[in-house]
Amino acid sequence: MSHFTDTENRRWNLSINVGTVKRVRELTNIDLLAILDRPQMLNDLAGDPVRFVDVLFVIIKPQADSLDVSDEQFGEALDGSAIESATDAFLEALVDFFPGARKATLQKVLSRAKETNAKAEAKLNQALSDGTIDQAITDALNTGLRSGN
Repeated sequence: MSHFTDTENRRWNLSINVGTVKRVRELTNIDLLAILDRPQMLNDLAGDPVRFVDVLFVIIKPQADSLDVSDEQFGEALDGSAIESATDAFLEALVDFFPGARKATLQKVLSRAKETNAKAEAKLNQALSDGTIDQAITDALNTGLRSGN
């Protein structure tokens, strides 16, 4: 079972089943089953951490209720690192929901996405190390100063 830990050191188990899909659809108007067919929905969720945390809360709501944790308390216990871990757990749980060939295909897609993200991170680190970003900032500042801004 997929899981993540928040900043209060609470472990949240993520499991997606038909009941979860229904609850998320009813409370957030997001159809988890449509996310995989419409990648833009996943991008929208990734780009809106507040909405993503709302979806997470609906998924883990039974656990939160048993711990007497409100949606606000849940959100306050999620920083960038916890959200990153929760995102990985969410994607893993979503893939696990699907059977057979579709599951295998989705696992390949997620693996490829992780590889791409790792390459992008490496390029950014290289640009930071070799001075490319410093030079771009200097050039932008010089251009702004020359134009009188």
